[in-house]
Amino acid sequence: MKTFLKIIGGLVAIFILAIGAVFFLTGDMVKVGDEFFTALKNNDVPKAYTYLSEDFKVNANENEFKEFVDKNSISSFKESSWEERSINGGRGELTGSITTSNGGVVPIKLSFVKGENGWKIYAIEKPNFRKKLKRTAYPLKKNK
Repeated sequence: MKTFLKIIGGLVAIFILAIGAVFFLTGDMVKVGDEFFTALKNNDVPKAYTYLSEDFKVNANENEFKEFVDKNSISSFKESSWEERSINGGRGELTGSITTSNGGVVPIKLSFVKGENGWKIYAIEKPNFRKKLKRTAYPLKKNK
């Protein structure tokens, strides 16, 4: 019985260490994501823009980025909740939601790349409900 309890205790300890490692390794991404949204909340678009990767900036200048932010209600950030975190070498992802100042919840996914200056946001994804409702399967036509 003592051996069984030691094995169970060891497995629980390994599980706790693994979860702790994930939170430790992804902590900087969470910090960057939260600072990014806080800058947007404070209407500091130039500061928020500094959290974006060079590749992101090549595809969207600061004005285009501001238009995206304004259209997607992410500038009214209140708090974030990250349900899923992953890291693979120099890439990482945070998937979760942000709560807006008026109580709305916006599902969001941030993709990151790690460079010389730490983690930078490579992509921002927000589900498009219209696409979810769009019919994707059509019945086959019978040959006559």
